[in-house]
Amino acid sequence: VDFDDIIISTTGPIGPVTGGGDAQAPSVPAGLSGQAISSSQINLSWTVSTDNVGVAGYRIYRCTGSGCIPTTQIATSATNSYSNIGLTASTVYTYRVAAYDAAGNVSGQSSSVTATTQAIADTTPPASPTGLTVM
Repeated sequence: VDFDDIIISTTGPIGPVTGGGDAQAPSVPAGLSGQAISSSQINLSWTVSTDNVGVAGYRIYRCTGSGCIPTTQIATSATNSYSNIGLTASTVYTYRVAAYDAAGNVSGQSSSVTATTQAIADTTPPASPTGLTVM
């Protein structure tokens, strides 16, 4: 290998250096819906957000109860849906979703949606009656 005529520049790159980058947040997710699938699972879906560069994913927020405001992030999703598992039966959960892009810009949160997990199915038959007497 021959390294003749190598020029090292200490003045930096040639041409103007521009700042820039992605400073625009994605659109707020719309159409959030939630459906209880079982006593321990709620499935969420929403309309895809848009961004001037591209949406990287979504942050999912949750709280327990119907009057609460979701502020605790529980997960992220790369798509416009999420299955929340491991929940408690017969419990009300409230969700919101926010979109984010690769530059770290985050949209506002969506409107809230509330869903209640199903009750645990009662599969145990009642005990047989005892102590019956004939009169």
